[in-house]
Amino acid sequence: MARLIIELNKRDPSIRSGVNIVCNPHLVEWLRDYCKERGWGSAWLIEQKNRTR
Repeated sequence: MARLIIELNKRDPSIRSGVNIVCNPHLVEWLRDYCKERGWGSAWLIEQKNRTR
């Protein structure tokens, strides 16, 4: 997460933070609407649970 924020900040200094949360479809929908109502941008990176390395 830190690397992503650092790289995004290089391109757009207004991007200064991010949040890691447990993904719940209802929460994602609520947050998306909350951000939209306030004119805030949002992006979602959803990690798969059963990754193989």
